[in-house]
Parts: sequence; structure tokens; C-alpha cells
Amino acid sequence: MNRRWGIGVLGTGRGMSYVHAYSHHPDTEVLALCGLDRPRLEAAAAGSGVEGLSLYSDYEEMLRREDIDIIVVASDGTLHAQHSRMALDARKAVLSEVPADYSYEECVRLAEKVEKTGLRYMMAENCLYFPYIPTLKGYIDAGKLGKVVYAESEYVHDVRHIYYRDEQGNHYTREEAQKHPGAKRTWRSGIHPMQYITHSLGPLLYLLDDRCIRVSCLSTGAHTSPEDGNPDAEVAIFQTVRGRVFKILIAHTIAHPGNSWYTLMGTRGSVETTRGSAPRPVVYFEEEGVTHKWREVEWDDFNAPISEEAAASGHGGSDWLTADAFIQGMKSGAMPVDIYRTMDFTIPGICAVHSALNNGASVEIPDFRTDARNEWPEG
Repeated sequence: MNRRWGIGVLGTGRGMSYVHAYSHHPDTEVLALCGLDRPRLEAAAAGSGVEGLSLYSDYEEMLRREDIDIIVVASDGTLHAQHSRMALDARKAVLSEVPADYSYEECVRLAEKVEKTGLRYMMAENCLYFPYIPTLKGYIDAGKLGKVVYAESEYVHDVRHIYYRDEQGNHYTREEAQKHPGAKRTWRSGIHPMQYITHSLGPLLYLLDDRCIRVSCLSTGAHTSPEDGNPDAEVAIFQTVRGRVFKILIAHTIAHPGNSWYTLMGTRGSVETTRGSAPRPVVYFEEEGVTHKWREVEWDDFNAPISEEAAASGHGGSDWLTADAFIQGMKSGAMPVDIYRTMDFTIPGICAVHSALNNGASVEIPDFRTDARNEWPEG
């Protein structure tokens, strides 16, 4: 195309990362921003630095603009699939925040809509673009780990402070919200943490070119904030189509400083990213001849170089890289995280919750490339 792609962004929270990225991208122009809370919408636009930004409180009105080619869906997580389908119906390409949705049925409807329209869709899993992911991929491709047979990941993020929000966009804990009568529960209050699985599972599936086929999951129940109903933590064991075993821990309502961590264990070596107070990632390669001893890796050696544009964005540069990956997919026609890979990343979390609600019973995970997606039981 001769002109830049026109971008419309839905969401004034996480969506502002994409306003920043696409206002600096050579192939895009941010034309519109949509949010339900008018004061928050105006404040977000004023702070964006983007001139001439059209503001909408009506999503359907923004979708009617013919000069918008791409919609970034960064609305409430429980509305991602609905808002993505609306954009596809309006003949817009879609970059959606994670996960695809929290409802199995909505995920099926979304997959059907992408197939029917033939339009471009990508889920914005930014953890695939952490600067150390290319290093881990390099270890695997070079055979330093041998055959990877087991992997773990953790995403521990205490988000109780954003369970409530007022019309101005200020967030509160449950206790704080009682002092602010206008504060209402957000979509994050009351969900199962394992449904927010894509940051943990996505990189493992990408690195190992794999897919989960079975899960058993247990939940702690809601103890830290029982009034909100969020389980403190959930742990799931997955079996993959290539015979690997994954263990994933996700916690959103627990007294912990926070952690995002991955480890890969193979027949010839292992690697761990930083965890807790550990200052550096560590590797163990049998070929180095040092028996049963980790070797620390300097961050400059562990992280791949990134551009100045990426360095200026959030999450270690991954926000820019995610936004750019979508544009490269628009050009090539091949999305890095297409609708089927999106469901590979999302559906295992929904199935894991089904397992947890049934005392850890094993649950089959359907492949959305097949009709099996229509056979999964309610629950």
C-alpha cells in the first residue's frame, strides 16, 4: 500500500502502549482512541503526545471510519473476543491484547469469525519478544540443551491494587475502594489466574514448537482476598503433543513481590532465567565439562540487542517489537501468532480451570485447527 495503515485503539490503559508504538512506526498512523470513561479518555489522549487524535466513547462509531485499517483491542480481558469480532465484522484487521478471551465459547466464535472473514488477526503476546528469548532459542537450535523434555514457568503478579477503579481511571484495592463510593470492580476481580496463561505458556510453546494436549490443575482457593473470589494461585501440569511435560504456576492474589520466570531442562543441559533475588540467569551445559554446577550469564550476553525505538517502549522493549511484528505480518500475510496459535496459547488455561474445578481431573485440550473445538464439554 502507498499510504500508512490507519490505527484505531480501543482501551485507554494498556492501549496507550500501542498508541505510543504506532505513533512512532514508519508504516502506521494512529487516528483514533476509544474508551468508555470520557474523563479518562481525554486525559489519556492529552498525555499521548499524538496530535489530531479523534476520541470516541462509542466503539461502533470508531469502527465505521473507512480510513482505519487496524483495530488494537486493549479493552477489558473478558471482552477481547467480542470486540475483536466486531472489528472483523467492520472489515478491520485486529491486534488483540492477551488472552484471546476468558470464555471457551467466545474463543470458538472468534476462531470462526477469523476463518469466515479471512482477515488478519494476531494476539499480542509480548513475552515472545523479551530480549532473552532469541538467546534461549539459540541454545535450543545449537543443541546445547539436547532434547528438551521438561519446562516450567511462573507468573506471579499481585494485582489486588487494580481490582477496583473509579471514573477517572484511578485504581484501588478492595479496602481502598470502600473510601471511594464511585469505584467499581474491574474485570480482573473474580477471575482464575490460570486463565491469564499466555505470558507463561506462550514462550514455551514458541521456543519448543509444541502444543498442549492434556492438563491437570489444582487451585489454592481464595484466601488472601476471599471477598473478591480470586484464587491465590493455581498450578497446572501439561502434557504436550511432542511428549514433553510443563509445569506452570500463576498467582495474582498473593503476598509476593512478583516474578516472571522460565526454565528449560534437556538431555544435555538446562537454563533458567532470573527468579526472585537471583541477580542473573544461569545455564548448565554438559559440553562445558563442569559437573553439576550452574554458570551465571551476564545480562549483556543473555539479552539480544534491540533498536532505540524498542528500548523506548515498555516491558524491556517487547511492546515495540510486538507492535512491529504485527505490521510485518500485515505485509507478509503470515502472522507470528495467528488465530490457531492464539488458541494454542489461550485454551490450555481455560481447560486448566475446568480441571481445577473438578479436583484436578485430567482434561483434554482440543486443537482449534480441527472440529474437536466444538466437542469440548461445558464447564
